Amino acid sequence: QIDLQLSMVVDQSSPNVGDQVRFILRVDNYGPSNATGVAVRDLLPSGLSYLETNSSQGSYNYASGLWNVGAVPNGGFATLELVAIVSEILDVENVASIVSADQPDADSIPNNDVASEDDQVSVFVATPVADLSLTKSASNDRPNVGQQVVYTVDI
Repeated sequence: QIDLQLSMVVDQSSPNVGDQVRFILRVDNYGPSNATGVAVRDLLPSGLSYLETNSSQGSYNYASGLWNVGAVPNGGFATLELVAIVSEILDVENVASIVSADQPDADSIPNNDVASEDDQVSVFVATPVADLSLTKSASNDRPNVGQQVVYTVDI
């Protein structure tokens, strides 16, 4: 039996369009056995364009969002840094979950989409949006030909 726990942090939850965003995923095995066949899915939401990954072990496929972690020993952990570029104005939830392991987990079932279990995590990312208003007024709204008019623009 194993006890896997997934965690995720994001380096900036309010990025601007064009900024890079880093998601750090970590799989911990609290045992008592070694875990094998561990896989995590984190498919980037729309508006985030994949740039690169760095992992302590295993491989990540950005098209499927699958991180094949492999073995995680009792008391050990594995990490994945997933880097994306914000490609549009967005307000999204990035969800990651452990989708498989060869051994049964003590307190969760992989790939069952239950957010309250410790094998699924999420973070929110939203670009800031300005709420602006614009008004324009003229010093004379009925000027004669050749008469000067001063426009005032307020934002």
